[in-house]
Amino acid sequence: MALFVLIGIRWHGSPISISMALVCNLVPAMVLGPIAGVVADRTNRKALMIFSNVLSAVLLLAIVEAASIVEIDVFLVLLGAAEAFFSPAELSLIKEIVPDAQMHQAMAVRTVINRGTKLLGPMLSGALVALVGSRAPFYIDAVSFAAAAAFVVVLPAGSVRPRGERAPVERGSLLAASLSGLHNIAHSATLRPLTLLYVALLLGVNLVDAQFVVLLRGTSHAAEVLGLVMSLSGAGMAGAAALSMRWQAGHARLRISFGAVVMGVSVAAEALLVWQHAAVLVPFAALVLGAGAAVSFIALQTALQRQVPAEWTGRVMGSVRGLGGAAAVGGPILGGLLADGLGVGATFLVSGGLLAAAGVTTLLVRYGPEGVVERAEGASDA
Repeated sequence: MALFVLIGIRWHGSPISISMALVCNLVPAMVLGPIAGVVADRTNRKALMIFSNVLSAVLLLAIVEAASIVEIDVFLVLLGAAEAFFSPAELSLIKEIVPDAQMHQAMAVRTVINRGTKLLGPMLSGALVALVGSRAPFYIDAVSFAAAAAFVVVLPAGSVRPRGERAPVERGSLLAASLSGLHNIAHSATLRPLTLLYVALLLGVNLVDAQFVVLLRGTSHAAEVLGLVMSLSGAGMAGAAALSMRWQAGHARLRISFGAVVMGVSVAAEALLVWQHAAVLVPFAALVLGAGAAVSFIALQTALQRQVPAEWTGRVMGSVRGLGGAAAVGGPILGGLLADGLGVGATFLVSGGLLAAAGVTTLLVRYGPEGVVERAEGASDA
């Protein structure tokens, strides 16, 4: 929110300038994900996380002092790059420290923290911008990254999965090694369908993520309803993730399928509610959408984390993150084209159908004799 105020008000930026700022922050994760994963596998993961957090803190301070929108965009690209290197290192360290039997709870806790901060962040930022201006949130954010680096320092040095004995043999350049994550995904009977499902669900959600404002445009109290949609979708995701921390491992395929179908029905219902002049109920559908997303994505991420060997976690999860980034960037673009060609309501129905179809397919097709997700879970139970 402070970034939007900084660009839109201080620098009188156009709508395309604000959109470009978001793209500048998202694209590095898509492009650098596989390379960052290899770096996480080759280097000290704690040190990489600390460096990423410290660099992020410095860049946030630099954004405040930027002399133009172009400089801000450059700093946002670097900030996105720092995050691109942090994420695979974080997931790899989780893989090292957390036993497989507790991986589902770990992914649920991670989701609760992620969604909770995204709910509280805009609220705190809005209050700070209103009271003391747009600079203060950047300073506080920089301090938070510095504090995060300090927390990483005190993480345990030992692990339940040392990387030494089965560490991959490295050959060739960093770029060539980064392709090994994609190669492992493409040639794994377990990772390939899990990754495709992950990308498909992300694409389905992102088809309509930027179209809510168009869907609600022209309805009564559109701005207030849109704010509730954003808040309740995050609250639904955080709430379902919190509840899932108590769930035992098992039945992951059923949870993935159920969550995807719930997401699909919720997205389609949002268009139908607007058509029936019941837009006031759209935020409640968004609440259910967020809950379904949490159920499905936590189970997916858990299955992926369990399946990948600890010594390969960085490159594989970096590649998964890169493919997910492509869906996050391409989804809104494709959604905009569909909305222009078919209408925004039809786009919501297409997105809902894609999500529901992915869920039903996950339940009915086992992708092999034992089923992909069961094999991913069975690895820890054997």
